[in-house]
Amino acid sequence: MTVLQCNRLRWYSHVLRKDDSKWVKKCMDFEVEGVRPKSIPKRTWKEVVEGDMMSVKLNKEDALVHSKWR
Repeated sequence: MTVLQCNRLRWYSHVLRKDDSKWVKKCMDFEVEGVRPKSIPKRTWKEVVEGDMMSVKLNKEDALVHSKWR
């Protein structure tokens, strides 16, 4: 696992434990409007983190258990 993946997963776990009314949790599915180059697909931060979780065989429930997530 790369350093970037590790940091994203750590931050994702932190955000999941936050209250639903917090702005940081609302931003997980935020998509920026506008034109992008054809070679770069539109992906949310959450989609990237889900790919990271698949690569290390973790799921969303594991993020809530701090000892297992680390």
